[in-house]
Amino acid sequence: METAALEVRVAQLETEIQQVKTNCSKDHHEIYDRLRALETESAVSAERYKNIMSELETQKEQLGQIILSIDDLSGKPGKRWETAVTGLISGTVGTVVGFLAQKLV
Repeated sequence: METAALEVRVAQLETEIQQVKTNCSKDHHEIYDRLRALETESAVSAERYKNIMSELETQKEQLGQIILSIDDLSGKPGKRWETAVTGLISGTVGTVVGFLAQKLV
């Protein structure tokens, strides 16, 4: 009788072991599927980060160009003022020289 009980117990244990193997196999597949998904998401995130950094560098260059343009534009009124003052001084000196030349002749 004891042998029959042992055979039943062995059969139960074999069934339980098979169930554990099946469950572990399913768990392993699930873990590997999730790992693959994480690797894919990580690669996508890395590519997005690379694109963002590239765009940021482009915008940084464009900002530098805009600043240079603003500096050029802000300097133009000063150049115009210098030209006006130079013209005024030249005109005044020319008038004075002309007046003196007329007096000498």
